Amino acid sequence: MKNMTAADIMQELVEGGMYIQLKTKERQLEQIRNVVKEELINSEVKRHEFKKQGLVAKFVPKKVSRIDTTALNTYLDDLGYLKKVVELDHSLLKDNLFMAEQLMDYKVPGDCTVVPYFNKIGKQLLKSTDTISEGTIKEHLLNFNMINKEYKQLEEKYESVKLEMQSCSLLKEHRKLSYKYGSVIIKENKPKYENEEIFKDFGSGVLIEYGKPNTEKLNDLMLNGSIKKSDLEQFKHIENVRLDFVIMSLDDEDKLRNAWMSKRIG
Repeated sequence: MKNMTAADIMQELVEGGMYIQLKTKERQLEQIRNVVKEELINSEVKRHEFKKQGLVAKFVPKKVSRIDTTALNTYLDDLGYLKKVVELDHSLLKDNLFMAEQLMDYKVPGDCTVVPYFNKIGKQLLKSTDTISEGTIKEHLLNFNMINKEYKQLEEKYESVKLEMQSCSLLKEHRKLSYKYGSVIIKENKPKYENEEIFKDFGSGVLIEYGKPNTEKLNDLMLNGSIKKSDLEQFKHIENVRLDFVIMSLDDEDKLRNAWMSKRIG
């Protein structure tokens, strides 16, 4: 792919079949999830282990909450954690152009990502009528393992190629390149800001009004005992509780559990 533009590379991905395979595997995994979910949804048991397949299928309750962010930020400021935990949220500045301009110098150059878009011909190529075969849950999960392995390999290759497209000088210059099946654009990710510098120059008000707590940093404060989880509940308003359905390997489930435990101990 040497000396090829991002548009040339994307066209080769489509015509060579790799991108179409990636999207086909993605759809097949989603179909299997839906089929297995429908089979298990009425069971009283919410966690189903399939040792032979090395997988677990489970329904995980997920609280849908509305956070009173301004009140939470004020609480964190009172405790002295505001500048350490709260980060300026660019999306909250869109209605205040004056403040957005004032904070331009505090912006940290954001990362970019390459996004492909498809025209009518491209969308037709990506359309698939493939459906998974009928079978038992265990048969579906065996297929899930095989397809998921192939999908991850394709995804890894695609992410590597995206980095190559991202370095295309022509794409950097024009921001968008067209090709036979659509276009490739370079899209800036959400910008970040120098939050501690903003706090130093503007005081706490800007971060309280236009900031959001970094979830990971907030969790760290709870895990080390600086803040109690119960103290944060007053800022959370539960609007709904949904059941998310996930299929993952038993190994991945163990890794997640161990990571959570090690954070608690640490």
